[in-house]
Amino acid sequence: MTLSVIYFHDDKIDSNSTGIRCCADSLITGECGKLTPHAMKILKLNLSYDLGYSLINHQPLINHSIGFTFAGNLNVAMVTYALISHLCEHFQPIPGYENTIPSIKSISNLAAMTLQSYTQNFAELLEEKSFVELVLFGYCWQEKNFKAFHITPIVTDHLTMKVEEIRISEIPYFAIGTGKSLLDKKYEEVGKFSPKLVRDIINDPSSNDAGVGGYFQRGWSNKAGIQLYCDLMNITPKGLEFPFCGFNLAPLNLGTHIITLPAHTFE
Repeated sequence: MTLSVIYFHDDKIDSNSTGIRCCADSLITGECGKLTPHAMKILKLNLSYDLGYSLINHQPLINHSIGFTFAGNLNVAMVTYALISHLCEHFQPIPGYENTIPSIKSISNLAAMTLQSYTQNFAELLEEKSFVELVLFGYCWQEKNFKAFHITPIVTDHLTMKVEEIRISEIPYFAIGTGKSLLDKKYEEVGKFSPKLVRDIINDPSSNDAGVGGYFQRGWSNKAGIQLYCDLMNITPKGLEFPFCGFNLAPLNLGTHIITLPAHTFE
């Protein structure tokens, strides 16, 4: 199941728009069929100093974010994300690295170590059905460049995790999940990548056979971090529509507060 794709967007006019972008479907399937068409598959990893460290050492509370996307076992992916998401908000620099955060490569190695442990746990019952691919991407403070890493399980005489850098600025796109072959075929037909190809695959009912469907979602990274966007729709008789993973949040009223999400027009 899943189609998640990253690609490099080089904006010659507005450098603030340059970065790695991601788009994905939102369908989760199981052995019994469709489970939900509303799953988030592009997630934000917030990277920051531990609050206690910042207060004691009079250091600014650094705040950055990178992207996390996955294909494979939902439970394994989510427990992996939950743990590393918590760990990534409690950095303390060693001497000589003040006012920095770890490289995306280092965070990817942390994610691989965590993923391997959870995969081994789940594999005792599920075997290869526990497998997950991860992609971490965004702007790396240490290397002063945009970076992306692919983490995937490898089985020889034992389970290991392969962490490989994706040279995303040198290729049209990088895709993971069961929908990869669908995208590769469309790309060969068209000869040029566009996120519209991903949107078209998601909207095609026949893609459900490959475990791809639901709704189009996207996350755009730049030097400031990553932002998840919902689609900016036209005004309807009921007001503005801002669909996010199939939910209309326009805006969401909690009684004392409202939730508003960044929106962007169709690509």
